[in-house]
This record gives sequence, C-alpha cells and structure tokens, in this order.
Amino acid sequence: MKDKDALILFATISDPEIITDYRNKLYENLQDINSKEEKYSLWLLIIILFYLGNSSIPSFTIGPATIDNSPMFSKILPMIFTAIVFNLNLLVRHKIELNSSLETISSISFNQFLRLTSKKSIKENYVYKMYLPYSISSGFPKLFRKRASISEIVFVLTLLIPIIIMAFIPYVLVSYMLYDLFQNHFTDVIGKTSFFITAWLFIVMLYFIMVNTIDSICGEKTNTTEN
Repeated sequence: MKDKDALILFATISDPEIITDYRNKLYENLQDINSKEEKYSLWLLIIILFYLGNSSIPSFTIGPATIDNSPMFSKILPMIFTAIVFNLNLLVRHKIELNSSLETISSISFNQFLRLTSKKSIKENYVYKMYLPYSISSGFPKLFRKRASISEIVFVLTLLIPIIIMAFIPYVLVSYMLYDLFQNHFTDVIGKTSFFITAWLFIVMLYFIMVNTIDSICGEKTNTTEN
C-alpha cells in the first residue's frame, strides 16, 4: 500500500475528531520543521562566511557557541559543517513528506468545500494556503504570477540564479574541506578522524540525495500514469 493510500484509508475509517487532531499534529510538526530549517540555514551561512574569511575574523560568539579560527577548530569544522548540511537535507525531505501528508488529509477534510469552489487541487485553494505556516521556501513561488508572461518568468528565473548557485555551495565547500583536511591536517589523530568522518557523512548524504531524487522522479511518473 502506498503512503498516500494509507493516509486516505486512515482518514476514511477514522472519526472526524481523530482526523482533526492528526491534521493539527501535522501542522505543528511542519511549524517545527520550518523553524529548524531556518536555524540550520542561518548556521550554514555563518560557517561558510567564517570559513571563507577566517584569516580576517579571529573569533565571534553567538549565544552559547564561540567560533574561532584556531587549528583545532579548523580540524573539526568540516565534521560540524557536513553534519549540518546532512541534517538540513533530512529536514527538507521530512518537510516534503509532511506537506504531502497535510495536503492529503486536508483535501479529504475540505472535500465538500473544494467542490463548491471548483478547485481541482487543494494547493490552489486560498483558504488552505492561508492555513499553512509561513516559511522562507514557501515564499518563492509567490514571485510567479498565476498568468505570468514568458518574459516575466525569464526575469524571475534570472533573479533566482544566485539562490540556485548558493544551493550548491555547501557541497562544493565540503569537497574543498576534505581536500584541505587531507593536505594540511592529516598529520594527527584529530585531523585523520575528522577527514574520515566528514568523508563518510558526505558519501551517505550524496547517496541519500540520489535515492530520494530517484524516488521522487518515479513517484511523479506513477502519479502521471494514474491520472
């Protein structure tokens, strides 16, 4: 049984109160994921800026954490950075699943309302869109108008090019960190440990991204065939 089919069956046989509680829990989890996603993204940006300019930034403190450019910190920073990137990928994947589950459950709950408003998809419904919690990633689609011209779409896509490039920076930086660890810090136990753990995390993360990308493509093809 597919995940979506299991949700539909659950919503069909459960009491309305249980469905409402479940939908509210999905909403709360989505709020929590959005908050964590923004925090991890901020930490990524801070570490990237610090790593690229560590020769001119001696140290700084954020809350309980102090970041400096000591040799010891330079050795363990790749592990920390790669772990954050990996965890952010896990959060994004979980967020996609939460959004899909919330959409499915809400479609069943708002079924009569959708028929009255002549909306085929709940994503197009204003009431549902206002129900969802705010996140930075959910704001980007609003740059596109519903009936935007080709020139407008090209213009917006041009504006998004820096963001698309920034999305690849963490992976390029992890590769450079591994190179730097091997060239400059592969002389003691801490440097070697950091190198192998960072490499392992990086490989697992790339495998995770590849598998989920393939699953997403196969899922879209299946949905298109069924429709």
